[in-house]
Amino acid sequence: MTPDIATLSAALDETEPGFWVGPPAADLQYDSARSAHWREAEDQSRWHQHRAEVIVDVVTQYPPAGAVFDVGGGNGFVSRALSRAGFSVVLVEPVREAAATGYERGLRPVVNATLETASFAPGSLPAVGMFDVLEHLADDTGSLRRVHEFLQPAGRLYLTVPKHQWLWSAHDEAAGHQRRYATRILLDVVTRAGFDIEYHSSFFTALVAPMALRRVMPARARGGSGAVVADPTSGHGLAARAIGAAFSHERRRLRRRARHIGTSIILVAQARAARSSAGG
Repeated sequence: MTPDIATLSAALDETEPGFWVGPPAADLQYDSARSAHWREAEDQSRWHQHRAEVIVDVVTQYPPAGAVFDVGGGNGFVSRALSRAGFSVVLVEPVREAAATGYERGLRPVVNATLETASFAPGSLPAVGMFDVLEHLADDTGSLRRVHEFLQPAGRLYLTVPKHQWLWSAHDEAAGHQRRYATRILLDVVTRAGFDIEYHSSFFTALVAPMALRRVMPARARGGSGAVVADPTSGHGLAARAIGAAFSHERRRLRRRARHIGTSIILVAQARAARSSAGG
């Protein structure tokens, strides 16, 4: 069921049917240039496709009680995958160009704001997704505590984050990451923010070795480090096809059991009903 945005926030204006705009946000970690790049690249990226498929599988296994608010959802690639799978989704994205792309992709409703500037009523959201967002935020625990405030009691949180600080590279710097996560650290952050962990797994196992190699290669050998790092999982080359086949195999295995090896982590957690416990 599509949520009625007007009943959830008085701070948003509907400028087009299903397109809601909130107060402008400062200090965004995702800009228009990056949005435009990924708008062209996402549909050809096996990385983006696999991540979206894994997210859909996990959300299907741990379904929300209502709409998933895809916070910082960029161009709406994951939102679109969830919507096509039958879930109600609200794209919440502060970069105007990215939110507009999500709208052009057929998503409704779209909220052009941050979670904070959207000013949703406390305790009103059934589920929040943050897919490769948390690593961009300076205060990850504080950000999740704010998410907790907006969630209904027992509302679900869906997360993906990059794994292993030792895989830190120019790609992380270009992407504006603050950190990569060890599983135990992510579990501690989420728990201290007031959530009970329901599920977690690593994924992108096939990328561990290539990313480790890329980390130690000289910048000249890997083609320099521009504002946007090329996606090695795109295209029709042998390596890209092999990685795609490995992703398909991993998805089938993840449907049966969680994994411990990979370059990303996916997690599901439930907000504790006693909000006083959010301080951990």
